[in-house]
Amino acid sequence: MLSKIIRFVKRNFKNILLFLIVFLLCLLAFGVGVIVQFYIQKEPLKIEGLFSPVKLAMDISESLTSDMGVNLSGGNAFVA
Repeated sequence: MLSKIIRFVKRNFKNILLFLIVFLLCLLAFGVGVIVQFYIQKEPLKIEGLFSPVKLAMDISESLTSDMGVNLSGGNAFVA
């Protein structure tokens, strides 16, 4: 059993080494990101005013229809 493992490692040494290098680089990058997070102090994002998904959808609809030259004020228009 041990001889099979040794043979496998010898045969795939370059691939194993490449995997370890990439894994360690990713781990290092993650660690640096976590450390830097503590040193950067950002203001929390504040959303002011009321947010209405219906109003947002209507604003988007109005901007799209005005760009296409469609008038929905009649109520009978259908845009596909």
